[in-house]
Amino acid sequence: MLTLVVKLTLKEGKVEEFIELTRNLVEKSQLEEGCIEYNLYQSSEDKNVVCFVEKWQSREALALHEKEEHFQAVVPKLGEFLAKKPEKIVLNLV
Repeated sequence: MLTLVVKLTLKEGKVEEFIELTRNLVEKSQLEEGCIEYNLYQSSEDKNVVCFVEKWQSREALALHEKEEHFQAVVPKLGEFLAKKPEKIVLNLV
Protein backbone atom coordinates (compact mmCIF):
# COMPACT_ATOMS: atom_id res chain seq x y z
CA MET A 1 0.00 0.00 0.00
CA LEU A 2 1.13 3.51 -0.81
CA THR A 3 -0.06 6.70 0.89
CA LEU A 4 0.34 10.11 -0.69
CA VAL A 5 -0.15 13.37 1.22
CA VAL A 6 -0.12 16.61 -0.77
CA LYS A 7 -0.27 19.77 1.34
CA LEU A 8 -1.40 22.90 -0.49
CA THR A 9 -1.42 26.45 0.83
CA LEU A 10 -4.07 28.38 -1.07
CA LYS A 11 -4.26 32.06 -1.86
CA GLU A 12 -6.53 34.09 0.41
CA GLY A 13 -10.14 33.96 -0.77
CA LYS A 14 -9.63 30.96 -3.08
CA VAL A 15 -10.64 28.08 -0.78
CA GLU A 16 -14.27 27.66 -1.83
CA GLU A 17 -13.45 27.91 -5.52
CA PHE A 18 -10.66 25.34 -5.07
CA ILE A 19 -12.97 22.93 -3.25
CA GLU A 20 -15.60 23.27 -5.98
CA LEU A 21 -13.01 22.69 -8.73
CA THR A 22 -11.64 19.55 -7.05
CA ARG A 23 -14.97 17.99 -6.04
CA ASN A 24 -15.29 15.98 -9.26
CA LEU A 25 -11.63 14.92 -9.06
CA VAL A 26 -12.14 13.53 -5.56
CA GLU A 27 -15.41 11.75 -6.40
CA LYS A 28 -14.10 10.09 -9.57
CA SER A 29 -10.75 9.19 -8.02
CA GLN A 30 -12.51 7.36 -5.19
CA LEU A 31 -14.08 5.06 -7.80
CA GLU A 32 -10.81 4.11 -9.50
CA GLU A 33 -9.49 0.58 -9.35
CA GLY A 34 -6.65 0.45 -6.85
CA CYS A 35 -7.89 3.43 -4.84
CA ILE A 36 -8.31 2.74 -1.13
CA GLU A 37 -8.85 6.35 -0.03
CA TYR A 38 -8.90 9.72 -1.78
CA ASN A 39 -10.06 12.72 0.21
CA LEU A 40 -9.45 16.43 0.57
CA TYR A 41 -8.99 17.75 4.10
CA GLN A 42 -8.88 21.33 5.35
CA SER A 43 -6.65 22.38 8.24
CA SER A 44 -8.48 23.24 11.44
CA GLU A 45 -5.75 25.79 12.20
CA ASP A 46 -5.46 27.58 8.83
CA LYS A 47 -8.43 27.59 6.45
CA ASN A 48 -6.09 28.23 3.50
CA VAL A 49 -4.26 24.92 3.99
CA VAL A 50 -5.72 21.79 2.45
CA CYS A 51 -4.32 18.29 2.00
CA PHE A 52 -5.11 15.56 -0.42
CA VAL A 53 -4.71 12.23 1.38
CA GLU A 54 -4.60 9.31 -0.99
CA LYS A 55 -4.10 5.61 -0.38
CA TRP A 56 -3.38 3.33 -3.32
CA GLN A 57 -2.88 -0.41 -3.57
CA SER A 58 0.35 0.13 -5.52
CA ARG A 59 2.57 2.63 -7.32
CA GLU A 60 1.11 1.31 -10.55
CA ALA A 61 -2.41 2.24 -9.43
CA LEU A 62 -1.20 5.75 -8.59
CA ALA A 63 0.51 6.03 -11.98
CA LEU A 64 -2.72 5.04 -13.73
CA HIS A 65 -4.64 7.58 -11.65
CA GLU A 66 -2.36 10.36 -12.88
CA LYS A 67 -3.30 9.47 -16.48
CA GLU A 68 -7.07 9.59 -15.87
CA GLU A 69 -9.09 12.25 -17.69
CA HIS A 70 -10.49 13.77 -14.47
CA PHE A 71 -6.93 14.12 -13.09
CA GLN A 72 -5.57 15.63 -16.32
CA ALA A 73 -8.49 18.08 -16.55
CA VAL A 74 -8.12 19.50 -13.03
CA VAL A 75 -4.56 19.25 -11.75
CA PRO A 76 -3.00 21.66 -14.31
CA LYS A 77 -5.47 24.34 -13.15
CA LEU A 78 -4.53 24.08 -9.46
CA GLY A 79 -1.43 26.25 -9.73
CA GLU A 80 -3.48 29.43 -10.01
CA PHE A 81 -4.86 28.80 -6.51
CA LEU A 82 -1.53 28.24 -4.75
CA ALA A 83 0.18 30.73 -2.47
CA LYS A 84 3.33 28.59 -2.38
CA LYS A 85 4.80 25.39 -3.76
CA PRO A 86 2.96 22.16 -2.81
CA GLU A 87 4.49 19.78 -0.29
CA LYS A 88 4.26 16.14 -1.33
CA ILE A 89 5.03 13.14 0.86
CA VAL A 90 4.89 9.55 -0.38
CA LEU A 91 4.65 6.97 2.41
CA ASN A 92 5.05 3.21 2.30
CA LEU A 93 3.33 1.01 4.85
CA VAL A 94 5.84 -0.61 7.21
